[in-house]
Amino acid sequence: MNELEKDNGKYLLEIKFDKLRFYCLWGYDKTQKDEPNKLLCSTSNQLIAFSKVDYLIQYIKTGCYISFDEKNVRLWAESFNLNEDISHYDFDLLRFFLKSNSLLETVDEKNKLYLKDLFNALDLIDDYAYYSENTELISKLEEIDFTKTRDFFMDLFVWQNQKQKAYLAISKLIEKKNVCNVLDCFLDQIKVIN
Repeated sequence: MNELEKDNGKYLLEIKFDKLRFYCLWGYDKTQKDEPNKLLCSTSNQLIAFSKVDYLIQYIKTGCYISFDEKNVRLWAESFNLNEDISHYDFDLLRFFLKSNSLLETVDEKNKLYLKDLFNALDLIDDYAYYSENTELISKLEEIDFTKTRDFFMDLFVWQNQKQKAYLAISKLIEKKNVCNVLDCFLDQIKVIN
C-alpha cells in the first residue's frame, strides 16, 4: 500500500463473478465528517466496474462523473501504480462455498478463509447498499441479520480475541438460504464498463 493510498483512503478492488474479473474503487469519503465507506458509482447509483484496471484509471483521469470525494479519487488515480495492494472478492467461489455447505460442523483452516471472505464480501455489500440507499439490498441484508452478525463477529474477533467463536458466528449465516440472494442482488447492481 502506498502512502497516498493510506492518506486518502482509496483502494482498488477486484471482483470476480461469472468467471470474469472486474475492477472498482472503494474508499472513505473524506468530504463527510464521519468518512463513510463508499464505492465508485454511476449517476444512477450502480456500482461501476471495469474489465481492466487501466480503464478505471482512465475513467477517473478523463473527468468522468465521480460519485464521492472527487478530489482525492482523482489524486489516487494520478499516483496509481500496479504495485498497490488489491483486495480480491471472488463471488464465484463464495457461491460455490455457500451451496456446498448448508451447515458447517467444524471450522477448519480452509473454512476460515472462506468465512472471512464471506464476511468481507457482505461488509462490502453492506457499504454499497446503505451508501446507494438500495432498499432491496438493505432488505435482503436485514433478512440474514447481517448487521447484528457483523457487530457480534467484530466484537469476538477484534476486541475479545475469540477468533474460533467469531468464525462460528459467521458460519451461522450459511444456514440462511438467503445469503446467495444477497450476493446475486449485489452483482445485479454492477455496471460493467469495457
